[in-house]
Amino acid sequence: MFSANSRSFAIFSLLILSSVFLFGCLNSGGTSNSPNSTSANNTADSRFARLGERLSIAERNFSSVRPEYFGPYTSRVFSKLPPMPRDFYEIDLLVTKGLWSNTSYLTRDYWIQPEFYPQFEEQGIDLMLNPPTGRFGAFGYGTYPSELVVLTYPGAKINTAFFVHTSWLVETYQGMGFDFVYPPNGFLRSSDFPNDTNRTVTQDPQVVRRYIRGTISPSNVLLAPAYPVFDENWAQKIDVNLDIAPDTPPGRYLAGVDIVAPPQEKADEWFNQYRTRYTSSGGTGIGTPWFSMFIEVGTR
Repeated sequence: MFSANSRSFAIFSLLILSSVFLFGCLNSGGTSNSPNSTSANNTADSRFARLGERLSIAERNFSSVRPEYFGPYTSRVFSKLPPMPRDFYEIDLLVTKGLWSNTSYLTRDYWIQPEFYPQFEEQGIDLMLNPPTGRFGAFGYGTYPSELVVLTYPGAKINTAFFVHTSWLVETYQGMGFDFVYPPNGFLRSSDFPNDTNRTVTQDPQVVRRYIRGTISPSNVLLAPAYPVFDENWAQKIDVNLDIAPDTPPGRYLAGVDIVAPPQEKADEWFNQYRTRYTSSGGTGIGTPWFSMFIEVGTR
């Protein structure tokens, strides 16, 4: 069961979000935004309505059609991306409502589309149409979804995924790595455990790591620019495999993925290739993992 939530530099999430956008060089400074629950719920409702309308049009036309957001320049902005799948808006609506059980099965032609990410039509389009003058997007990235509820049992192996993407207006190449972590506590922001309103997990990380192991693939990525044109590698799929030990006691656990700096040899390789257009990301904490997995282990 997925939450349609996200973590992002610079952009509001569909529901709850911590955000920072960093501009570079010509002028210093940045902005910080944190939506309250009322505005976040209104955002979710508007997204559901918009996707429902697009789905109706797609079903009549037997294809998913992208609006002309940028007038005559629209095709150029998306020219490096594959065409939208015919059922894109149907799948997007299912994912947004948490009815698509596992995004690891989504193919690239779905998750590479900017419309797949809730913030694009809420903020990204306006930012791209009205970019700040005298500045450029130095770095920024987001993850989607940001949290996941896993119902499982001892001895299980689970495959899931999240997506990391460049923030709107960012013109650089960003190298980053990933670290599997065990937070001491966490709070479900937009999901629930079944039949329980308690959203908090508190644990001893040293104990949890004995029972729950995780692997991340790929272990590091290079995100490409999302402005003025969406590069073919502006978003990346990150697979996460969970291994629940056979002797795991029933209960609730929390594991996650943090974004960290890439290995130095990869950073050097990317820097040599892109020079002033390269930056290493990671190390900017948001208080919780960029991707959190709330795991309830039951009995067989």
